[in-house]
Amino acid sequence: MQFVDIRLNFKLDLFMLSLIMPEKAGVFMGKSQQICDIEKRKKRLIFRSWHRGTKEMDLIMGSFADKYVPDFSESELESYELILDHSDPELYDWISKKKKPPANMIDDVFALLLAHEIPAF
Repeated sequence: MQFVDIRLNFKLDLFMLSLIMPEKAGVFMGKSQQICDIEKRKKRLIFRSWHRGTKEMDLIMGSFADKYVPDFSESELESYELILDHSDPELYDWISKKKKPPANMIDDVFALLLAHEIPAF
C-alpha cells in the first residue's frame, strides 16, 4: 500500500512540476511522453483555431493551423499560442491589414499567418 502512495505522490509532484516548469519536467519524463505531450498540445491548438468565436476567424485560423501546426517546433507552438490569445477583432484587423500589428507580435509564425491564403471550401 505504501508503495502505491509513493508512486501516486511522485506522479502528482511530476504533474505539478510540469505545470510550473515544463522544461524541467521533461528530465523526468521519457522521450515518448514528451512527444505525446507535444502532439496533444498541437491538437489542442488546432481545436482552438477552429473554435475562435467568429466564422471568419475559424476559417482563417483553422485552415492555417491544419496546414502548419503539425510541423511546428516547440518555440513556434509557443509563438502561435501567443497569437491565439488575442481577440478575434484584433487578429482580423491585423490579418486584413486594416491595422498594423504591434512590433513585438511580428515573428516567423506571424509572418507565415499573414502570408497564409485561405483555401476555397
